Amino acid sequence: MPKQLGVAAALAAFPITGVFGADKYYVSTEENGAWKLGLAQTILSFLIIGLIISVPWMYLSTIVLIIAILWGGIPSLYPSVDWAPISSTDKIVAWVIVGLYIISLISYIIKKQTDSYRICKNCNEKNKNCKCKPKK
Repeated sequence: MPKQLGVAAALAAFPITGVFGADKYYVSTEENGAWKLGLAQTILSFLIIGLIISVPWMYLSTIVLIIAILWGGIPSLYPSVDWAPISSTDKIVAWVIVGLYIISLISYIIKKQTDSYRICKNCNEKNKNCKCKPKK
């Protein structure tokens, strides 16, 4: 049965499913053996040091799937998967994921900027790393 690119992208994009390789389990068949990559990613995710590999792997899978949806073509990380034709639903899913990633990036940047302008309650200085002594 052909696999939907939008479903694979959604599974890869969200931290709870993506970090454990759910997209690889979804596209897995007896012939392509993608479940082996999913198992490797799942095992790495349970190891604290493995998250250093598993999290970027999740983002890479998401980016590759989204590019395949938006520009057409077969994702290079999944060469032997029988993909269904790209539908309008797949494109909507891809754009929603792109939008969520952009919103999270913007909110991260805003939080970093506002943290640096916090006012110390003790000395009224604008500095998040204030070294003043608390008033007693």
